[in-house]
Amino acid sequence: MTTKVTRLNGFITYCIKIHKLIKPCYGDLGKYKCTGATTIPSHPHTRTVSHKAATFDSTTVEVKDDHLLMTEEGGGSVRIPFYWLRDNCRCSSCFHHDTNQILHNIVDLNLDIKPTDVQSDHCEVTITWDDCHKTVFSNSWLREYFPGAADNAMTGKQDIYQTLWQGNYFNMPSFELVDLQNDRPTLKKLLQTLHEYGVALIGGVDTSSEAHANVARLVAGGIQSTFYHPEVCVASPGLDIADTAYTNLAIPLHTDASYFSPPCRGMTLQITERSGNGGRTVMSDGFYALERLRFSQPEYFQLLCDTSITAHYLDDERDMRNCEPVVKMNSNTKQVERLRFNPFDRATITNLPYEDMLEFYKAYQALAKEIYDDEKAFKILLKPDQMVVYDNWRILHARESFTGHRVLKCTYLRHDDWMSQMRKIGGLRV
Repeated sequence: MTTKVTRLNGFITYCIKIHKLIKPCYGDLGKYKCTGATTIPSHPHTRTVSHKAATFDSTTVEVKDDHLLMTEEGGGSVRIPFYWLRDNCRCSSCFHHDTNQILHNIVDLNLDIKPTDVQSDHCEVTITWDDCHKTVFSNSWLREYFPGAADNAMTGKQDIYQTLWQGNYFNMPSFELVDLQNDRPTLKKLLQTLHEYGVALIGGVDTSSEAHANVARLVAGGIQSTFYHPEVCVASPGLDIADTAYTNLAIPLHTDASYFSPPCRGMTLQITERSGNGGRTVMSDGFYALERLRFSQPEYFQLLCDTSITAHYLDDERDMRNCEPVVKMNSNTKQVERLRFNPFDRATITNLPYEDMLEFYKAYQALAKEIYDDEKAFKILLKPDQMVVYDNWRILHARESFTGHRVLKCTYLRHDDWMSQMRKIGGLRV
C-alpha cells in the first residue's frame, strides 16, 4: 500500500511540475485545478484547460513604435501589433458581417502601418491609420481576441475541465432522451459532459435504426457515411463483413476507424437485441493511459507522437489505409488531441529502419500495457434502450465475448459536426 501511495504522489508531483497545478480541493491526493494546460489529480484525474482573459474595463492605452500597449488598472498589460489591429478591422469595408469573412487581401496589408491618431475610453478604441482608414474596436472584442489569448486549438479558451478517469472510480454520466429533446440546457450539459469525460449514456432510445440515427444527429449534428453503412451500421454474428465486430469473439480495447483520415470523431453504440450470456461493453479513457505513459516513460510517449504507422482495412473490394502517429498533439496547446490505437488493424511496419524498429515496438507495447490494465476499464451490460455516445479520439472501447444472438447498432460522427455542436450548443470554446 505504501508503494502505491508513493507512486501516486509521484505522479501528482510530476503533474504539478509540468502543468502548474495549484492547491488541491480536498485531501493530499484530491482534485487539482491549474493555470496551465493539463492536470492529473488522483480520483478522478482531471485535465483542466483554463484561461484568464485580460480585462480592459479601466485601461490606459499607449502608442509605442510598433504596437499599442494596453494596461489595466490592476497592472496587467498586453501588446497589440499595429498590423494585427489593421488586419482585424471589423468595419464593413474590411469584414463581411453576414458571412463572417475577411474582405481585404492579405497581400495588400502593410506590415509597417502606423496610426496617426488613437482615442480610447472605457468602451472602445478608435484608431486612424496613416492610410486614412479608421478602425474601431470594442474593449470586449479585444478582451476576447487579443494576441496571446489563444491557448487552445481554435478560439483560445477552454473553460470546462477534462476529467481523466479510470474504471474502478468512474460512474458513467447518464441522460434521458426525452430531456435532451425537450430541454436545450440538458442537451448543452450533455455536450459539456462529452467534452469533460469523453463518454455519456443516453436512456429511453427506441431500438429502430431510424431512432438511433435521429439521436446521433441530435447530439453530434451529423452522421459520417462509411462503406459499412451510410448512416446506422448494424453488426451481428454471421454478416458478411471482414471485421471481428461481426463475430461473437471478445474484442480488446481499441479506437475505431484508424484506417480513415481522419478517424471518425465520435461514435454511438446501442445493443438492440440480446440472448445468451456475456457481451458487456467495455470503455476506457485513452488520455488517462497516455498521461500515465508520459509520466513513467516520457521517451516512449514522444516516440509515439513522432512515429507514423499504417492502419488498414482490406477486403475483396477495398484497400483503406492511413499512415499517422499513434498520438497526435495539438500544435497550439502542445497537449494530446487524438489517440489512434488499434493493434489489430496495423499494417506490416515497413517504414522504420532496423535501428529504430525495436524502440518503437517497446513504446507501443508500453502504451498497450497501460491501456489493457483491467482496473482502468469501465464495464456495462447495455439495455436495449440505452445508447453510449463517446469521443473516439479519446475513449477506447471493447466487447466481451458472448453466446447466443446480439445486435449492435452504431454510427460514426464527423469531427467538424461534433466540434460545431460543442461550440454552438455546448457553449464550449474549443
